Amino acid sequence: WIASPAFLGQVELESATLRPGERTNVTAQIHGELRPGWKVSAQAVDLTVEEWRRGETPRWAEVNAELGASKVTAQIRDEGKEDAFLFAVRFLLSDETGQVRDYSESAAAAWRPEALKSGPSLRRNGAYLDYSMQGLDRPASFVMGSNWQDSEVYGLTWHNPNPLRVAADARSMAEAGLRVMRVHYTMPESLRVLNADVFRRTHADFFHSFEPGPELTERHLRAIEAHAMVFGRLGIVFMPTVYTNVGPSMGNVQQWMTTSERYEIPDMIEAQKVFARQVMGRLGVLPSITWDVINEPNQAMPTVGRWLDGMRPIWGSTGQLLGIGTSTLTMNLSLGESPDWHSIHADWDKGKANQVFNSGKPFFYHELYVPTPSTAQGEADVERMLSQTIARTVVRGACGLMPWNWNKLAAY
Repeated sequence: WIASPAFLGQVELESATLRPGERTNVTAQIHGELRPGWKVSAQAVDLTVEEWRRGETPRWAEVNAELGASKVTAQIRDEGKEDAFLFAVRFLLSDETGQVRDYSESAAAAWRPEALKSGPSLRRNGAYLDYSMQGLDRPASFVMGSNWQDSEVYGLTWHNPNPLRVAADARSMAEAGLRVMRVHYTMPESLRVLNADVFRRTHADFFHSFEPGPELTERHLRAIEAHAMVFGRLGIVFMPTVYTNVGPSMGNVQQWMTTSERYEIPDMIEAQKVFARQVMGRLGVLPSITWDVINEPNQAMPTVGRWLDGMRPIWGSTGQLLGIGTSTLTMNLSLGESPDWHSIHADWDKGKANQVFNSGKPFFYHELYVPTPSTAQGEADVERMLSQTIARTVVRGACGLMPWNWNKLAAY
């Protein structure tokens, strides 16, 4: 593969979800030179949830592919089948002998909100959570979850998601018994300040494709839809940590935790509400989402609590639960009743495990971070820390454990 004179880039999706009757173009860049006899072809297949769960080998079928100077384009369509889950597509690069030298694949997710009416969902039940899904109800249950990021593109999964790759992670999580998946998500101005700035000087076209905010483009909305739909249909509650932080305070990631501007300045709050209303207008219909609306504010906690009281009528308008992540128990308690659940974001192998959960609402014993090497000793350290943290979680009364990070540590 390294010696190949050409290779394929990631599949670009115009739309990461499709409604019945819709179709969308998918493209992949061709890098390098196609030698005489070399060709790029396209294949597609529609997959149901049960086929995906069973891991069946897809029955790929050839579809038309349009070859351009430096890219290849194909089209996929939602035929309206009730049990549709993914509309997968892949491009194959073959040499003059017919041997496949490279491939690139992705999928659009079928937008089927009605398929999630019976869950999964979370509801408060004392200091625990009810996990509900047809055929799998767990009242007042201990919930296993994980933080997650796309292993290949990290935060940029929102710009061009690969639902096929997302579904592979979701399937492995579901098989392992995980019931909640938390992911970082930011409103548009944060994307421009943080992610886009990395590319500003080298890939200006990529930088300019990010939304100016506070509203999202249709492509971006459908990227969030795809994640929620894929995880939900595999029985996993989707928990986006929504960074509703705008303005200069987001110019440096270190400022996430050292300013309360975003909870006090009126125009920032109004921009957040515009964003929240748009997202809820599209995703509020899904019972399989719980919103982690702040990540470690760590300052001006009464102010944050009042801010969240004002945001609750939007984020909680359809009955989805609201949560908040902080670093200490004291901060959680100072927020009063504005969240429905709390999570503590702390490195639990650093001696902070003596906190007792007693706020009367659900707690996720949230982050376990064990950056150990892939050696025999490292594996032993990982197992020891995971076991200790799960034990502490149960003993101290938390309703769940969500280690960091499914795709980033050998632990999981």
